[in-house]
Amino acid sequence: MISMMLRLVFPPWRARRWLRKEPPRSILTWEDLVSKFINEFFSPSRMTNLQNEISNFQQRFDESFHEAWDRYKDLLRACPHHGFTKLHQLDTFYNALNPADQDSLNSAAGGNLLERRTQDVLTIIENKSKVFNSRNKSIVSQVKSSDVNSSSSSEIANQVMLIT
Repeated sequence: MISMMLRLVFPPWRARRWLRKEPPRSILTWEDLVSKFINEFFSPSRMTNLQNEISNFQQRFDESFHEAWDRYKDLLRACPHHGFTKLHQLDTFYNALNPADQDSLNSAAGGNLLERRTQDVLTIIENKSKVFNSRNKSIVSQVKSSDVNSSSSSEIANQVMLIT
């Protein structure tokens, strides 16, 4: 677990050096480690800036639902001790979406998304993101296969000759 925590900091040698300089037996619990780590590598101003970015999140005009969800999750990962409840996180994300994406989520929820249980809200958002992502992969796959179909027979013959 300590190594996972250390990987959050760049460069990694800095975190290892910090851990080695801690007095022996000064870190007895996971909470001790987390507290000391955050105080060392996440200044109060940095934490405040990251918390503000999370609180003020907005879907960009040219951003798909999937891209917005990924960007929001990246912000949450950048500030692991933001202090927001799961419900608050999901509420912030939902309210940051464009009306079409909000309507789509409400439709998937069979009513107002935010009236559902927190875990249900998360599942609906994750499923919508996965559906979008799988559709994109399918479209790319179709484009690639149509490129192969449009190749001339002489090009295909040349490729076969190179393989054999």
